[in-house]
Amino acid sequence: MSIQQVSAPPVAFPQEEPLLSLELSERGTVTVIKVCGELDMSTAALLTDLVEAVVESRPILVIVDMAGVTFLCAAGVRGLIQARDMIVARGGRLVLHAPSRTARWVLTLTGTEDLFPLVGDETW
Repeated sequence: MSIQQVSAPPVAFPQEEPLLSLELSERGTVTVIKVCGELDMSTAALLTDLVEAVVESRPILVIVDMAGVTFLCAAGVRGLIQARDMIVARGGRLVLHAPSRTARWVLTLTGTEDLFPLVGDETW
């Protein structure tokens, strides 16, 4: 199993936590991306760039763990949709794990929750 991390630096105060942290781990044909922080217009490209790099290895299943998402806006939802489309185009599947209350609310509000099946811990 390999793990990589990517972070977006805080905008105003360098001593603060990063706006977004992405942790990538691979377990056979399953890739898990743990998302923590704000998925918005300043950080969504980090997710799509990471997924673009991941699809080169042709993953069968990508699980996006969204338990740590503290903010999600339309740009973040668009990033998720773009990530999903990239993976599906390669014959893979993107699913969500444990979306935070905030993430679940935004996905429901935007009518996009049906694009992202939910999985439990048993999947990985």
